[in-house]
Amino acid sequence: MNMKTVSIIINTYNRCECLERALSSLRYLRYPQFEVVCVNGPSEDDTSAMLADWAGRIKLSSCAETNLSVSRNIGIRMAAGDIVCFMDDDAIPEPSWLDSLVAEYDNPKVAAVGGFIRDHTGVNWQARYVFCDRFGRAIFFDNVDDIKIRGKKPEEYGTDYYVALTGTNSSFRRDVLVELGGFDETFAYFLDETDVLLRIADRGYTIVCVGHAEVHHKFAPSHLRNTDRIPKSLYYPIRSRAYFAWRHGLPRYGLGATLHALKMQVMESTSSVAWHAAQNHIDQEFRSVLMEEIRCGESDGFELAFNVVAPFTRPPTFFANPEPFMPFALLLPIEKRYKLCFISQDYTPNPNGGIGVWVSALARGLAGLGHEISVVTRASEKFPTVDYEDGVWVHRIVQKHFPERPYAVPEDLPQLVYDWAASAHTETLRIKMIRGLDVVSAPIWDVEGIVAH
Repeated sequence: MNMKTVSIIINTYNRCECLERALSSLRYLRYPQFEVVCVNGPSEDDTSAMLADWAGRIKLSSCAETNLSVSRNIGIRMAAGDIVCFMDDDAIPEPSWLDSLVAEYDNPKVAAVGGFIRDHTGVNWQARYVFCDRFGRAIFFDNVDDIKIRGKKPEEYGTDYYVALTGTNSSFRRDVLVELGGFDETFAYFLDETDVLLRIADRGYTIVCVGHAEVHHKFAPSHLRNTDRIPKSLYYPIRSRAYFAWRHGLPRYGLGATLHALKMQVMESTSSVAWHAAQNHIDQEFRSVLMEEIRCGESDGFELAFNVVAPFTRPPTFFANPEPFMPFALLLPIEKRYKLCFISQDYTPNPNGGIGVWVSALARGLAGLGHEISVVTRASEKFPTVDYEDGVWVHRIVQKHFPERPYAVPEDLPQLVYDWAASAHTETLRIKMIRGLDVVSAPIWDVEGIVAH
């Protein structure tokens, strides 16, 4: 079987803990023919020491500057796969992620494929269907049937609107990236993959978004934002917006439309800064800093667009002769895995009794052997979450009320007991749809699994 090879590239900077979790999660992917390339920026934390433990199992390189496009191009140069996938260092893919992406490349016209992204809750969506215009403005849609822009479908606009995959869940044919010269290194951060996608669309290739190719994005802090997603700096995003608009919008729409688009983008950014200041997220001194960065970013983006040979990409020789393909070792081949789900009201880190301790140990132990393990347990907050913890997908849910009792159970079962069992079963059905399930296990206590039959 002529199976396409895949290179997963992770570009990282000062996110040791997140990166280690992301690398660990790749051991549960189902697609057997992939390698992992990690490009470490000028990290000052323990990233280098942690990655040393992965030497011989993944390809390692470094990037001397905090420029994501430069780092991505280094990764492409090292990648030996037919397909290059990008995933952020604070992201976790579902086990079927690669299978779903790769399947779309059976169509030779397809040059780029991405999927859906869940946000930090693991339940809600960060992005599903996204389209961009030539000014870099994104439009978001939840359902494929709703995708219409000003009353028309995107394809009716040609490449004015195109599928805009996000950097944490995107893949490309390697030969097409080489043909393009890789990423435009003027985009140090933001709109880097959007620029690549527009150039792909302009060459007549097809870009596809696959709903069941899911990645969980945990929003770790960075040098540009804090843990609450409050900006530390706006210079690079604004510079990228301006550069993108002048490079791609001006030739098609002219000076007036481009200036108007940039004016709207600057107004949006200044309004955001004002809102953060009003909410006391930032003080007045830092507000002034951000406003100056907006001004400088807009000015420098203009200058780069007209005074640099752009797009600043790499010649094909830069990407030639990568190191031999290095297959990544899965914990257990897919044909030997079980897909198990444990239902337990109690679960680590704060189990209340023996059942919680037992389920925690069993789930982690089986995950350590390479099986795909999910746990359904109670949420301590008022909202549900899904997290990847020690190889286990932990679904913390909020109990719902089922007065109509849609699942058949003995009539004398207390309503409170029924509500938890029904809530847990509803979540196991969702897990089955996403990951598949072979076995569901639940304790006899409180007959937690009484409707999971």
